[in-house]
Amino acid sequence: MRHRPIHTAPRERVPFTLWGHKRIRRVLAAAAASAVALVPATFIASPAYAAVIPNLTITPAANWEGGTVDFKITYTGASASRPITFSAIQGTGNATVTTDFGGTPSPATYTFPGTTAGGTNTITVSVTTTTTGGVEGNETFQLQAVQDVDGPALDAGDIDGDMNTTEPIPDSDGTADANDLVTLATGTIYDLPASPPTLNLSVPASVPESQASVPVVATLTGILQNDITIPIAAAGTTIGGTVSAASSTGGVTRDFTALASDATITIPAGQLTGSINFAVNDDTVDEVDLQYVRFTATGATGVVLGSPATADLGIEDNDAVPTVSIGDAAAVNEGVQASFPIKLSNLSERDLTVNFWTMNGTDSDKARGAGNADFTGVNTPTPVSIPALTQTAYQTVATTGSDSTIEGTETFTGMIATPSTGLTLGTPTTATATIKDTDTLPGIDFTDLDLVNNRDAGDNAGFDADVFYDEGASSSSDKQIAVTVALGAGTRETPLKIDYSFVDGTATNGSDYKGTSGTLTIPISQAPSTTWTGTIPVTIMGDTTYEGITYNTSMRAESFTIKLASSNNSILATDLAITQPVYIVEGTDDSMPTWSTSDVSLTEGNEGQSMAKVPVTLSAPLGSDVTFTADFSTPGSATETGVNAGTTVGDNDYDYPASKNVTIKAGQTTAYLEVPINGDAVYERDEALVVTFTPTSAAVSNTVTADVQHASRVTITGDDAKPTLKITEIAGTEGTTIRAIGTLVGVSQYNYTLGVTAAGAGDNPATRAVDFEVPSTLATLSIPVTRGKTALTDAESRLAEFYILPDDIDEPTEGFAVTVSESTATPQGFTSATGNFRITDDPADLPPAASVQDESIGEWEQTVDVDVNFAFDENTKETTQTVTIPWHTVDGSAKQGEDYEYTKGVITLKPGDLTAKVNVPVINDKMKENDENFYVKLLSASPTGASIARGAGEVIIKSDDKADAVTPTLSVKGPAKGVGLATFSGTASPNSTVELWGAPLPTTDPKEFKYLSETDSDDDGYFELSSKSLSSGWAFVARSHEINSAVKTVKVTQNPSFSASSPSKGKLSVSVAGNPRTAGQAVTVQRWSGGKWSTVGKGTSTATGWKGTFSYKSKTKLTLRAMVAGNASAGINTGYSGNKTVTIK
Repeated sequence: MRHRPIHTAPRERVPFTLWGHKRIRRVLAAAAASAVALVPATFIASPAYAAVIPNLTITPAANWEGGTVDFKITYTGASASRPITFSAIQGTGNATVTTDFGGTPSPATYTFPGTTAGGTNTITVSVTTTTTGGVEGNETFQLQAVQDVDGPALDAGDIDGDMNTTEPIPDSDGTADANDLVTLATGTIYDLPASPPTLNLSVPASVPESQASVPVVATLTGILQNDITIPIAAAGTTIGGTVSAASSTGGVTRDFTALASDATITIPAGQLTGSINFAVNDDTVDEVDLQYVRFTATGATGVVLGSPATADLGIEDNDAVPTVSIGDAAAVNEGVQASFPIKLSNLSERDLTVNFWTMNGTDSDKARGAGNADFTGVNTPTPVSIPALTQTAYQTVATTGSDSTIEGTETFTGMIATPSTGLTLGTPTTATATIKDTDTLPGIDFTDLDLVNNRDAGDNAGFDADVFYDEGASSSSDKQIAVTVALGAGTRETPLKIDYSFVDGTATNGSDYKGTSGTLTIPISQAPSTTWTGTIPVTIMGDTTYEGITYNTSMRAESFTIKLASSNNSILATDLAITQPVYIVEGTDDSMPTWSTSDVSLTEGNEGQSMAKVPVTLSAPLGSDVTFTADFSTPGSATETGVNAGTTVGDNDYDYPASKNVTIKAGQTTAYLEVPINGDAVYERDEALVVTFTPTSAAVSNTVTADVQHASRVTITGDDAKPTLKITEIAGTEGTTIRAIGTLVGVSQYNYTLGVTAAGAGDNPATRAVDFEVPSTLATLSIPVTRGKTALTDAESRLAEFYILPDDIDEPTEGFAVTVSESTATPQGFTSATGNFRITDDPADLPPAASVQDESIGEWEQTVDVDVNFAFDENTKETTQTVTIPWHTVDGSAKQGEDYEYTKGVITLKPGDLTAKVNVPVINDKMKENDENFYVKLLSASPTGASIARGAGEVIIKSDDKADAVTPTLSVKGPAKGVGLATFSGTASPNSTVELWGAPLPTTDPKEFKYLSETDSDDDGYFELSSKSLSSGWAFVARSHEINSAVKTVKVTQNPSFSASSPSKGKLSVSVAGNPRTAGQAVTVQRWSGGKWSTVGKGTSTATGWKGTFSYKSKTKLTLRAMVAGNASAGINTGYSGNKTVTIK
């Protein structure tokens, strides 16, 4: 291993390690440092040998000099740390210990508890800084965190005195050495500005309490070069004479959310403002209109705090004045105080009152009106106090104790009115108090209830006849239950009320019997110490339903009970208790029902579970629940066990239900056992399981008939497609090889084998052994696919390779198909797959190219045949394709409908042919004309690859009526002024080509003219030629049949552009440009004065024109024009601009 030479280390960064006891290492380190000329103020082991403290993060911090630099330190380790020592050092910074900052931070040491134990794992370590004065610029230092690490040398001398010389030398001094863990972070001390800006706080004067957030803004009077952070505090204040200050505590009365104890506002460097959001609480408490909170800035360095350094925010109450209402007092016994709740709609911070008084009650069906003898009335309105922040106050009224008189329930009324300021009257304003009578009342027990028309005592086999009714088979029978009350000798002031209702036992109201709740009333007129009897009506419902509820070994019976009460409390509840049931005896005509199940079919599904609902049905309803137990032991093709994966794919078709019991409820005839069916994506044939039921009750008949079955066959219908192959379909060119690749799609529960065949297919079937070769092994190829197999191997997926035979024949794209089918002796289920492959013809094998020939014909011959010849190139000898080419005629000098008939068609060339003809009718007219021509034009050829070598053939129609040539005439119209267009027209021989020739002046000899354009004359010889832009004079002739017209010349007149203005006092500025424009043009500016034009100035233009400036007396009005001289030899005439009027400034 090669070591880096020591002279390559950076200056003053020479690392070294010393082993041994720490005190020895310090001495040796100091000596070594002196030897290498290191002069540290305080020796610290080289950071090159110190690893960082794990799970400890120190966030860099900054502040202005004179403040504290606060570092946030976070520990994320699960277990507790060792003690960590903090110190402030110069490190890599330029700040000096003591002069610029204190070396001992607060706290100086800390042990983090770790996240598992909880506690404080994030702390702030503060370093004080010193205001030094002067301009120093920003300075930096480092906060150093040291976690001591014992060793690595062993404590051979037992330095710590623990009698252990095999442990590492303990280290707990907090001073960084080569073996300790060290984490550093940079602190920045901002240099105070020479004139610190002032900081002021601002908030809105007031906001509604519904405003969730309010910005508190700090503003500087000048910009600072560094961020400044200002501690900010908020507290309620009574400014403005408010009754109470805003509060951050009190739950529902809280006005705002307190700022964090370390809340600050930061103003970024280069900006004048910063802010913090303050949360206002929208409570529901009615308060004074405005409550204030005061914000105070404290402890900032680098700025001067404004005077005062506070801002006050008013919070506007938006809650309605509460309403007051009264509620009913809870019912009390005689002698107990009644308490009326007096409630506010919402809380208030004020002390409130409302007046209260009472009134005697009013008699009703259920209660008597209480009078002055029953309670101590509040006869005059009396204030009730509702203290601040109290929702409900209570007003009590004393009631009179027991008076040995049967009174029943009594009531009286409490009322409120006249609320104090800050309170409004709501509803209700009246309420009721209830007094329950506690005097001894007549007693009733079940021995006093007698069944009328009950079952005869002789039929009860020794049982009490008073508690039995016979059911009957179908009709209903009305019965009565007599209630007898023996009245005591006590005084009564209210009727005695006995309220009765019916409670089902095993009998059901509405189906087994009919009973309606009602009331029996013993009037006050009934004399004391007498007996009173009333009756309760009940109807017994007859049926033939087998209820199966056994009363004893010889009798089946259902039951209900009578429940008694007293709505006016005139009879004590303890005296009305009844426990004896009334029985309805079932007749012998109620037969035991039979039961049955049925087969079920359910589609399996691809995932999750679906429920097969297996029915169990009774032939008639029972009067009680009946339960059946399901058994799955009968074998079926579906399986409940196994794993639906791998070689057992398809197993676990269903699960047992959570409960194998199914219960048919009383009165119902059907219930269902739900069997979970497991969905999968595996191909499997329909499968089945058998569910056999057994009743757990003797209340049903197990008789089996032709219409009854006790076992259900549950068929699971498979919905997954048979597996198949997806064959990758590609194309191949002659002379190449096509590989058929198959991908297995779907999973099967069964083993099967596959075979492969190939044959021509498609619109142009390829021929086996002519167009492609089939491997000799294909006929015997067998691909095994085992249960659960999801993919073929690479070798199996390569079904076959087919060589495409080359030839020199042009032919269309041909096709063949590769088919994969199941070859298993007993087919298990596979969908045959076919892949279609295309054989693309050799690109060099092309159809023959077409060439249309030229022809000439006399117009008297009336029709012309045009030959179209075809030829192969050197790579192709024949074609199997039919070539088609659309064609049509195109005008030349001959016109369709006048000289020939427009004709179109399609050339069809069969394989083996190389020539074709097209025929065009020719019109034989009597006009004198020259020979004319038209064209036969071929359009795009098909099929693909077919081409056209010569696509147009000229057909010349020889005229037998030729005319003499005519000398053409030419008329030229040039531009009026300036650069413009010249237009041309004239006459020549009919239906002749006319050419325009010309040259710029001074050239006028046609022999020196150049060809410009051409057109054709019409039947009358008239023609028009394309217009031409002229910027100078030109000479032109029209030429037809090599005969020239007379020479026509056109000249251009100057059309100058002219502008004139007075840009300043006493000055005239003009600008002139010729049209046409060239350099060297003579320019004259003229003034109209004294009835004539006089020269203002002259000059010669440049390529951009000519400009001039002239002096005139202020307010002189000038009429001006510009003249640009012409060029006679170039055919350009002198021209004038329009007049301009200018008034001199």
